Parts: sequence; C-alpha cells; structure tokens
Amino acid sequence: MTIARTVEMCKLTENSFYDINISFANELSIIYSEQQINIWELVALANRQPRVSILQPVTGVGGHCIAVDRGLLLPRIRHKHGLCAPLVK
Repeated sequence: MTIARTVEMCKLTENSFYDINISFANELSIIYSEQQINIWELVALANRQPRVSILQPVTGVGGHCIAVDRGLLLPRIRHKHGLCAPLVK
C-alpha cells in the first residue's frame, strides 16, 4: 500500500521533472535561435536517440502547480536531510 507522503512526493517529483525539462527545452530554443538553428529540427533529430527525450519548447510550463512544486521539493530536501540539489533549484 502506498502511503500518502509517497504519493504527494511522487506528484512533486513528476511536476519538477516536467518543469526542469521544459526549462531546458526553452533555454535550448534561445541559444539555438541566436545561431539560426531550427530548434524543432534539432529536437526531432536528438530525439531519434533511444535515451534522449527532449520536450518541445513552449511559452509556459503548464498549470499553476508545475512551477510551484519544484519550489516545494527543495526546502523539504534541505530541511529534512541537509542535502543540496542544484538542479532542482
């Protein structure tokens, strides 16, 4: 039986993963547009590799909880375990 805390942390983890990956795609779009490289073509080509799954760049990341959840995850990591997670910042 899955406990409520695990389910809640799963939601925070999923939303953080999505937020980080959308941010990555958006940053690639900025970098490559200045170099006149077609981001859509680049993502399609990169995603042909089995271990790569770059998301499409978008204007925003989605619902209100997506951007908030990553911020909720970090304090729990620091406070409870004294760990640092630079990527989650």
